[in-house]
Amino acid sequence: MRSSIRLALPIVATVATFALAGCADDDGHGTFGAIGGGGGEAIDPGDYVPDDSDLPSMPSDEGDTGSDAGTTDGGTTDGGSTDGGLGGGMSDGSFDGDWYVDISNQAESHNLTITGTTVMFFEDQGVEGDYCPSGTFSNGQIQLSGCVQLGSEQWTDTTATATLNSDGTMTVVWASGLQETYTNAY
Repeated sequence: MRSSIRLALPIVATVATFALAGCADDDGHGTFGAIGGGGGEAIDPGDYVPDDSDLPSMPSDEGDTGSDAGTTDGGTTDGGSTDGGLGGGMSDGSFDGDWYVDISNQAESHNLTITGTTVMFFEDQGVEGDYCPSGTFSNGQIQLSGCVQLGSEQWTDTTATATLNSDGTMTVVWASGLQETYTNAY
């Protein structure tokens, strides 16, 4: 049964996201035009033909000569940094995946599913399998919310820091001090 719940939650979340995305746009007709419509109003056929009002406004070019004087110092010859660091410019998308502490025993393993800026946590799929379906992920910071206690012991670690390792694993240090290494199932 836990497997069914675990598999159904991401599907339900995805369907809800797509359904909400199609609810309305600027003209009230919804992304899907006549489907769901604009509350009984007739749809303007002009809505389907792009015009100048559909284009994003661009910044003014006033005072910009369009040239770059540059420098003549020749730059450096060191070839740049090779430290492989994961600095602040890294996108959260590189953390995307289905991460397990024990990839060979997924039913008993802690599991983090990261997709962009959302994260879900499953303690395990056994009797003690608490889960947190609506967490956030930003710049390596995990914040779990909406946690549901399913066993006798509650999972209380709701914040953590994640770091990608050079071997493709991810280290997670929970607020309690618990440190775990996760492997991506993808």
